[in-house]
Amino acid sequence: MKILANFTKKISTGDYENETYSVTVETDTEGAFNNISEVSDFLFNQARSAVHRQIEGTANSTVPQTSIPKEDKQQDDESSNGNGNGNGNGHPLTAKQKSLIEKMLREQKLTTQANLRQFLMAQSGVERITDLSRKSASKLIEVLLDRSRGIE
Repeated sequence: MKILANFTKKISTGDYENETYSVTVETDTEGAFNNISEVSDFLFNQARSAVHRQIEGTANSTVPQTSIPKEDKQQDDESSNGNGNGNGNGHPLTAKQKSLIEKMLREQKLTTQANLRQFLMAQSGVERITDLSRKSASKLIEVLLDRSRGIE
């Protein structure tokens, strides 16, 4: 299930000109939310706050560090169905995710089998890219993006 919250605000700058500020916040889960209204309200408030920070000029301009909670990795491991593919009951990674991960691994010189296996085990608990679930592939992409930005 996906929940998206979008907030847009148009500001007149004078002389018949406008500036539009917009942000969309999205959350995704493999299961269903039991509190959709609370999650929607929270996401909408986050979107509205982000737009107001932009308008007021108080938005943070540094590159954010992506945070991946450790307990999600454990939940992924616990959901393994034992058939050896490592992605449990979740959906397998998409072709686009696989292609992007392979490209980023090449750019970061993680191409030897030993280095690749060690990196994948440390980050996702799998030995092969094809063993990743869609969710764990997304997390791995975030980790690789952070590494490319110099954030570890």
